Amino acid sequence: VWGLLFFYGLWLHNLTPEGILHIATFITLCEAFLGISPHFMIWRWVFQVVPSFPSDAFSLMGGGAQI
Repeated sequence: VWGLLFFYGLWLHNLTPEGILHIATFITLCEAFLGISPHFMIWRWVFQVVPSFPSDAFSLMGGGAQI
């Protein structure tokens, strides 16, 4: 999880509850169903992360991210 947040420059409190759920679901899917450790390239293939604020006004304050 920390590597994923580091790549996007986020902290856990920047994510929406649905974003945290998506990350937890992805990790569970990889480990329990596929039997592999979560891989970042699979994450990027499945999800697209976009800023939740369309303008750059909030980027200085550490705005949120929507997964």
